[in-house]
Amino acid sequence: MSEEIKINKKEEIDLVELAKVILQRWKFIAKYAIVAGIIGIIISFSIPKEYTTKIVFASESKHNSNNLNNLSGLASLAGINDISTNKSGLTEAIYPEIIKSPPFLLEFTDILITTEKGEQYELMDYLTNYNRSPWWNHIIKAPFTLISWITHLGKTEETKEEKKEIFDLGPTYREFIVSLAGRLNMEIDKKNNLINIEAKMQDPIVSALVADSMVTKLQRYMIDYQTTKVRQDLNYQLKLLTEAKKQYDEAEERLALATDRNRNITSEVLKVRIEKLKNERDLVYNIYNQTAQQVEYLKFRLQKETPIATIIIPAQIPERASSPNKKLITIGCFFLGIFIATGIIVVHQILLDPQKEELPN
Repeated sequence: MSEEIKINKKEEIDLVELAKVILQRWKFIAKYAIVAGIIGIIISFSIPKEYTTKIVFASESKHNSNNLNNLSGLASLAGINDISTNKSGLTEAIYPEIIKSPPFLLEFTDILITTEKGEQYELMDYLTNYNRSPWWNHIIKAPFTLISWITHLGKTEETKEEKKEIFDLGPTYREFIVSLAGRLNMEIDKKNNLINIEAKMQDPIVSALVADSMVTKLQRYMIDYQTTKVRQDLNYQLKLLTEAKKQYDEAEERLALATDRNRNITSEVLKVRIEKLKNERDLVYNIYNQTAQQVEYLKFRLQKETPIATIIIPAQIPERASSPNKKLITIGCFFLGIFIATGIIVVHQILLDPQKEELPN
């Protein structure tokens, strides 16, 4: 027991002495902190500014009880019992996946944008050719560029036309998709039934333009996804209605001609034939009438199921850059320098012999 107490006291003394050494080496720590802080300043000013535009909108729910009651009343007139409006797994949770999908992102390639300096570009050209990057990115890419240049030295380069097909995109389109996908973001606020959209660009005006265009395209996607089945049913019923109308007109014409030609004839055979034509006319009319009611029901249902997005916070040109946070980067590097210097002192005291090898001031 006495030996354990001695060991604990020795450890306590060592920690106290280590703390004293650290405090005594404050100049050494300060040098590391200052150098790291300067590096942090260089890094923060080397990172291009990014501007973020945020849009908040609410997607109106179409499946409340009042809508279902209205639909059920109209559906009963059209002879339809099942008015289920549930989609096959389609919820708002899929929207963040839509904005990252290649078909959605490729729609931005030809958008004309105007920068803060008044320059006009297509968005794809702007992102792939005019976006700035930190200087160290060029240093990292330099060896690969050199290797690629040496590899293709002496070879005649064939210029291939860039493809915009989903299954076989060209390298420029792939680069554009990756770049744009990293600059668009969406969050679903289920508690308040709100959708938050963000677009981050190196130009404030471009950021606002892309965010606004993003909402417009997303609204169209929402309508397409939510109403695909109803629109298909409506188009099919419209075709049936056209055919039923044609058959009804033909049956009506046959009945009118038979009645006119045999107006003064009292033959029972002719009476039976006219009665038969009347029954055919009535049957075709019933089909036509029921099809017309189904068309009206589907039109009403399409209107009810079309989502309406209410913009709560519209796109505005950001006044300040959202990144980089120069203060945070500088302070972080400053404390990192303190941590590294302290670690060097601790390692030197524990692993090395401080008397044989002394740290520089």
